[in-house]
Amino acid sequence: MADPSGDATRAGGPAGDLELIESVLRRAEGVRHVAVVLRDGTPVAYVMPATADAAVLRAHIAANAPGSPVPEFTMVDALPLTAQGRVDRAALSAPGYAAPAARGYVAPRTENERVLAQVWADVLGVARVGVEDNFFDLAGDSIDSIRLVARAREAGLRITEQDVFRLKTVAAIAAACKPAEPADQAADPAAGTSGSPADSPLISLSQQEIDAIEAKWR
Repeated sequence: MADPSGDATRAGGPAGDLELIESVLRRAEGVRHVAVVLRDGTPVAYVMPATADAAVLRAHIAANAPGSPVPEFTMVDALPLTAQGRVDRAALSAPGYAAPAARGYVAPRTENERVLAQVWADVLGVARVGVEDNFFDLAGDSIDSIRLVARAREAGLRITEQDVFRLKTVAAIAAACKPAEPADQAADPAAGTSGSPADSPLISLSQQEIDAIEAKWR
């Protein structure tokens, strides 16, 4: 049953997805309790896990609620409660709510993660990228996401701009990506190019389309 204390938080706009996201996460393996709220317009899921981690939960949301934005995740030992024993969503939504310290660098564990982490580092111009690092926390933007998609395709992995905005981390994107088709990696003879990102048809999106993707998923 939905928590009545969250009705105001969930009304209208992107907040309309919060109840669905929370319901899907409650059914995820390894989750004990969860509360999803908006903080600065972004869905944030506070999770009391048994065995679940953020990468698994992002993939779970992408698979079971494909029309909903994937939230940021914060693992907690306990959720704040009201005097009535309900989850205090107002406290969770407050900008000053103290969250646990950020997780440190997590090295790639699979070949897909290794490839994506290297491509990601090259596109963003950073020394290394951990599999739990958030694309946007590393100053990635909509143009960088298009470059990332093109470079990943060249490296043999097929992802989309929507994947980057929805899933946000190397681990989650690596779990959802598929091998690139041979045609995706081939040069475009008609264009006379070698298939470089600068000449990729993926960059033919208009600024309006880019802004629409960013507004929906970020």
